[in-house]
Amino acid sequence: MGAYNSVHLTVIQNSDLLDKITAVTAKVFGNPNINFNPIVNY
Repeated sequence: MGAYNSVHLTVIQNSDLLDKITAVTAKVFGNPNINFNPIVNY
């Protein structure tokens, strides 16, 4: 099967934290359209 024996999943529900993660990730990848926050309706 796969190379991993386990999977760790973290669920972030804090909308402000998701916005910060999204902003940093968009800057790193140069893609302002990245959206990791399904709570916000754009």
